Amino acid sequence: MNYAKPVGRSRAATCNPVRLMAIGQRQDVQHLIDQLCKLGFCDHVDWSKLQPHPDHSGDYLSIMTQWRSRD
Repeated sequence: MNYAKPVGRSRAATCNPVRLMAIGQRQDVQHLIDQLCKLGFCDHVDWSKLQPHPDHSGDYLSIMTQWRSRD
């Protein structure tokens, strides 16, 4: 999962993570990620690799992390 910390100590001290999770059929999750990226909401690198959902057979999940300033 995408739990990466921001680069640089000063940023890590001044930012909080916000995470979104997409769960569904593999092609639907990928389509949603593509659409959000086209809208400028996020970048593909913000999302974790698609992985099988551990509790729902046939579903996949991906997590996006954005680092928001504490202002």
